[in-house]
Parts: sequence; C-alpha cells; structure tokens
Amino acid sequence: MVSYDRRKWGNPGKKTSGSISIERAGGVGTAAIIAEREGIPTTMLADGLLEELGKEHPGLKLLFRETRRINGRELCCLKCSCQVNGIDLVLYVYCFGGLAGSFQIRTCARASAFDECEPDFSELMNSLEIRPLAHPALARLRHDMRFAVRVTRASLLVIVFGSLGIYFRANLRAALLIAAGLTIGVFAIAAIFGRRKYEME
Repeated sequence: MVSYDRRKWGNPGKKTSGSISIERAGGVGTAAIIAEREGIPTTMLADGLLEELGKEHPGLKLLFRETRRINGRELCCLKCSCQVNGIDLVLYVYCFGGLAGSFQIRTCARASAFDECEPDFSELMNSLEIRPLAHPALARLRHDMRFAVRVTRASLLVIVFGSLGIYFRANLRAALLIAAGLTIGVFAIAAIFGRRKYEME
C-alpha cells in the first residue's frame, strides 16, 4: 500500500495491470507504482530491474544501491542515471520482493530537477507499507508449488521422449512407471530447490 499527498501529486494517470503512474504537481517528476503477485527475493528483483533498465538504456549508470528498512520491511533502494533523447534523467527506485508479491516504486526526473523532486519522491516511497500475510505457510507452499510445476512442465518433453524410448525397448507399463517416477522426482527436486533458492518472508 502506498499513500501520497494529492496536493503534491495529481490523480492516478495511466493504469495497466498491476501498475499505476502518477505525475508530480507542476509536471516535474513522475512515479510508477508496480505490484505483481509473483514473489521473488528482493535482491533478485533489483538485479532483474537493473538488467532490464540496462538493456533499455545502454548508458545507464548505477549511482548507488543500498538496503533500507521502511515500515518494518527491508527493501532495496536504487538510484541510476541515464540519457533519453539527449535528456539526462535520474531514476530513484524502491524494490521489495516476498511471499506477498513483488513491489516497485519507480520515480524519475530530469537530472537538473532531481534535487527539487527528491523530497517528494522520498515521502512517496517511504509510505510503502507491506502488510503481513495472514497465512504465510500457505503462501510459502503455494509459491514452492508454482515453481515446481513450471520446472516440471519444462522437463515433460524430455520425460516423454525418454519414456517412449523405454517403451519401444521394454513395455508400456515399465515406461509409464519410469515416466511417473521421473515426473515426481523432478517436481520434488524443484520444490526443494525453490525453497532454498527463493528464501522470502
């Protein structure tokens, strides 16, 4: 949840699935609030964002990256500079990833106006409040299952072709048993890997 002063920010502008953009009063500085149900660790979310921005803006420079604690949650703060159509811009971003989902607040202003905008950007970003989950164990299980299902689906083609090879050399029952065992094994390994790799609150 993000709250902001309507005197400093206009009404929500462009809305897309999971994203709202707002513009600072006077037209100097913009912000985008992005929420996604898919939860990934904060560090991975920040790494992915930097990679994405680097592809969009080849001259992107990371000015600083640090961990901050906002309203009881640790998140990643990024500040970058880039140039778009010959205009120098500063991007100021908060990223949070957890079982509750992934959240980003991206703010942007011309480099020449950033100092003027920064207090309002910080006030907006520091209002981010991630509410605790009512049933974190269920959310953890759901996340692990989703990851394991994706990995298992990606492996199905190999499992099917391997089973067909066994079928033509042995029999259908043996092929089905081996295919079932491989599928269960891949699912279990993926679930364990997902739990260890994507440690989240």
